[in-house]
Amino acid sequence: MLNLRESSVSATSIKPGMRLLISSSDALALRQLQEICQRISGLEVNVRQVSNGHSDPLFGLDRKPDFLLLRVGHLWREELAALLQRPAHERPPLLVCGLLDDREGMRLAMQAGARDFLPEPIVATELIAALNRMVMETQTSSTATGKLIATADRPHHRVSAGAGGPGVRRGAAERQPPARRQFPGAHSAR
Repeated sequence: MLNLRESSVSATSIKPGMRLLISSSDALALRQLQEICQRISGLEVNVRQVSNGHSDPLFGLDRKPDFLLLRVGHLWREELAALLQRPAHERPPLLVCGLLDDREGMRLAMQAGARDFLPEPIVATELIAALNRMVMETQTSSTATGKLIATADRPHHRVSAGAGGPGVRRGAAERQPPARRQFPGAHSAR
């Protein structure tokens, strides 16, 4: 059973078509989490009750969800370990909730990619805020693809403001190694 603390909920709208999968072994907790998450307009909410020996919340899915809300139960080690078996790029952004006050459990959740953890009793506004943060991070990172963040200037490809004007790369003939200094008393190795 999921413990909830209800307070006023301000649900924000997101880009339509985003899919959230809520996974738990507890059917009542699934229904309660689904009711809260469906308050976010534009978010397609699906639930999955994990049972029959499969602790992997993503086992056998045809399409990977955009987000995963994992309500951990007594099999939290197996559930989180199953996610860790998948490469990081195959795991959706993860939000973990439930009774996980064990240090090992927190570390395992972080290793599985958890963006946040909500202990029980779950406050509806906190859950919606955490989901909204995950959505905003995902939407921001998807719009940022292809943007140039920083460049590294390699010494042999420096831009010269010399003979070709500003912004012209030096040709091979113009790239000269720095002159060697001859110190008094030193002999040349040439």
